[in-house]
Amino acid sequence: LGYTPENLGVYRLDGYEFSYNRAPLHKKATGGNINPKKGKNVYGIVWKLKEADFALVDKQEQAPVVYSRIQLKVVSAKDPNNSKWVEAYAANPKYISKACFPRPYYVDIVTRGARENHLPKEYIDSYLKWSGPWGEN
Repeated sequence: LGYTPENLGVYRLDGYEFSYNRAPLHKKATGGNINPKKGKNVYGIVWKLKEADFALVDKQEQAPVVYSRIQLKVVSAKDPNNSKWVEAYAANPKYISKACFPRPYYVDIVTRGARENHLPKEYIDSYLKWSGPWGEN
């Protein structure tokens, strides 16, 4: 982007869960995704981007082919009275896999970023760490 966007803090997305099920694009390993799931939550950082930035992020996320950019309401992890509508990326059904798995370095990047940005430890340990088989490089 050429600059560091403003970090608005940790927010929670209700009714979704995080999964490493975005189908492989080039190699036999998956990426991160959010899936609707009643009773579950996804935590993440909300970044304040300029409207023009979305063209670059869409290209990086291969939207609208692989991911769709969707609007969702999130709630601050610190203040339940603080909610925002945000743009998030969710894999399109054609790009969801149950047969492939993430690479170790990808899981490390996700969990390291979650720790550095102070996502809840229980969330990181329960949803972001991976204990299954590893994807191929």
